[in-house]
Amino acid sequence: MKLLYTTSCCEVLPGIGKVLLPGSPVTDNMIRVQKGDTIHIKLADGSCLKTLAEKQQIVDLDTSESSQAQVKSGLYAAVVVSDEFSAKGLEQGAEVYVEDKT
Repeated sequence: MKLLYTTSCCEVLPGIGKVLLPGSPVTDNMIRVQKGDTIHIKLADGSCLKTLAEKQQIVDLDTSESSQAQVKSGLYAAVVVSDEFSAKGLEQGAEVYVEDKT
């Protein structure tokens, strides 16, 4: 598994869907996530959630309506998950991993 970023909230953004925010800063060598990739979310209490990515979305947190993602303004690559994903426990902090595709 590869660590993508640390999250503390999951918000529904209009026109995008349910997103694990903030995402990782957009860079040329960032890890790409595709629809169907297995995502593991390790919660602060040590438990792990597993879901599938719907897509990876570039989010401009400067103009986002997100109130919980407290990061510097800029572009972030965040994982979009299904609307059924339960985000209980994220507020304490969690690490978002993508499963290796090998």
